[in-house]
Amino acid sequence: MLKKTVDKINKSKPDLILLAGDFVWRLPENKIAEKLDSLKNLSAPAYAVIGNHDDGYPGVDVSPKIIRTLNEYGIKILDNKLETIAIKNKEIDLIGLKELWSGEANFSLPQKANEEHYRLLLTHNPDAVLKLKEGSVDLAVAGHTHGGQVKIPFIYKYFIPTENDFVEGFYFVNGIKTFVTSGIGTVGLPFRFLTVPEIDILEIE
Repeated sequence: MLKKTVDKINKSKPDLILLAGDFVWRLPENKIAEKLDSLKNLSAPAYAVIGNHDDGYPGVDVSPKIIRTLNEYGIKILDNKLETIAIKNKEIDLIGLKELWSGEANFSLPQKANEEHYRLLLTHNPDAVLKLKEGSVDLAVAGHTHGGQVKIPFIYKYFIPTENDFVEGFYFVNGIKTFVTSGIGTVGLPFRFLTVPEIDILEIE
């Protein structure tokens, strides 16, 4: 499935690839490099943050192994980091937050971005946007919700572990346009219901 996903991403010819965390769930460390192997074939600059399941919230913390593996595959980890990149002669400040549940996310980091640049935040848990200074970034991209994964009508929202009413798609919270991807993976149950795996393509004008 991951190989197929990478092939589709490459065919879309993106300028930038963002990976919003939760790379594994209850996967032994000695299997991580093998299972994520297809990511080394991504054809555009790729940046990632670590998710709660990677970080051991709950479960075992395998984030050091994931970080080493992704770095080897040419994917930069943005946890509590700011990096300026240029796409089509436009400067973008990429801001990444460490996983919210770790208690170590640096919510003041966006204020160090250049206001003349487009400010793009990558975070795993969309609730992190609620803790930022209002309007401190132009766009936030998050994951975490799996789009509800198993969408039993009227019930599934009670099982999404977020404070705000995040599921998938665009939201405008705390003065920040926020996009939540449903991603491609699963947790707990190895299937989805009324939530298809998605590669989301965003065009910034």
